[in-house]
Amino acid sequence: MIRNLKFRDLWVFDPSGNNDTYGWDYIGLEGGSHHVWVDHGDFEQVYDGMVDVTHGSDFVTASWNIFRTQKKCSLIGHSDSNAAEDTSHLNVTFHHNYYVDVDERMPRMRLGNAHVFNLYCENLGGNGIQSTADAATLVENSYFYHPASGSLPTREENGGPTGIIKVVNSVIVNLPSVNVQFRQFGQTNFLFNAPFVGPNAPYSYTLDPVGNTPNIVTNWAGVGKLTSF
Repeated sequence: MIRNLKFRDLWVFDPSGNNDTYGWDYIGLEGGSHHVWVDHGDFEQVYDGMVDVTHGSDFVTASWNIFRTQKKCSLIGHSDSNAAEDTSHLNVTFHHNYYVDVDERMPRMRLGNAHVFNLYCENLGGNGIQSTADAATLVENSYFYHPASGSLPTREENGGPTGIIKVVNSVIVNLPSVNVQFRQFGQTNFLFNAPFVGPNAPYSYTLDPVGNTPNIVTNWAGVGKLTSF
């Protein structure tokens, strides 16, 4: 468990804006890491990723975290061509996380399964939840407030193989004259990948009403808020 910690200042100025020179992550899970819970953290601006999960890692949950002022938040699966190592792994859950002024990767999936619910995002700048390279991603009761024009809260491809993504009971509140929409792919016959083949997450969980998500998440995500609301 990685819990109730604040992460700051692991970055250098990159005039290109790409932040690709160094591989500095706040949390990088690899080498088959498994059963990891990242909870009630506060992450702000790092050179590369905030919580990345790669190289056969598995059963990771990120919950009640704040991710702010960042280009790339969470990469799940480092390569489209790493199926030999990653197939049947990279199973992640992201719930009740608060994203503020971020561009992308909430998360960015390859090959595995993601369940994202009760996400709240303010001012999305680019590609939000990305399900690519045969990944399966279920998004439920999530809320995007004032995404930038041209941004994509959900996306099924990113320059490589497609994944599948289903969005259920989720909301976008656009700025005036902006018309950002969810993108879905394969949602009609959605199934998770092995080992969870089926349309539903393989565990019990409680969804908060989507209309309550902004208030719940902004009040209870982050450090020092471990008491249940």
